[in-house]
Amino acid sequence: MTGQLNRFYDIYYRVHSARLGWLDWAKNDQYAGTSRLNLPMEAIQVIIVKKGAAAPGPTTNPYQTSINHLFVMGHGVNDPGASYNGVNERDFTRGELMPHLQRWAARLTRNRITFYNTAADMYQDSQRMQGAYTISSSFSSVSEFHLDSGVIGVSTGGHVIAHRNGNSLTAQNYAIANVIRNYVGLWGSVQNTGGINLRADLLNMNVLQSRGIPYRLAELGFITNTNDVANIRNNIDMIAKGIVESV
Repeated sequence: MTGQLNRFYDIYYRVHSARLGWLDWAKNDQYAGTSRLNLPMEAIQVIIVKKGAAAPGPTTNPYQTSINHLFVMGHGVNDPGASYNGVNERDFTRGELMPHLQRWAARLTRNRITFYNTAADMYQDSQRMQGAYTISSSFSSVSEFHLDSGVIGVSTGGHVIAHRNGNSLTAQNYAIANVIRNYVGLWGSVQNTGGINLRADLLNMNVLQSRGIPYRLAELGFITNTNDVANIRNNIDMIAKGIVESV
């Protein structure tokens, strides 16, 4: 609303979107409806009220858009990562974990998950000033997946690594750590921190921190512990589901 009328009235409007129904009320020049969700607008309602009068209904959520997260499988190309008993990180995350992540990601109706090029290694790309330096700033978060290496048959459990100088104690990070706790167990050093390990010594982490893109690295368990690997394999679909739902 413009001109003299703007001094005396507010305009409220809301959108009826396919599958979502009526969204909340937007006011004056606020966004309303949806974008990047492939949901057609079915109706719009407009109400004019006196300036400062109460809104005609809820105003919390008038607009919804798709949020895009990036999933990265650790290591790659000529770097297999940690290896033990015929298993390595590069092939395990790409060949065993990722198909389940993709299956659950395909079921998302609002958010989206993009998978980093599995023929590449994001870490090596970042060393060449690509990778973490050049991914789109539109990503709401980056999640990287690894298996840990430790004392054979002794070290056990997983954890989530996040930047110590960022806003890293998030519901999403705790949720992923809880998935690991439920199916594999937590690494001893993070048992009292909810599964979160705060650090600032990883290249991708530091680059993305400087760009303002939230980053986490999930160590799902120890590749050097056959029980950890068996627990991951036996529960891999539920682990993938939990991770996708957590971000």
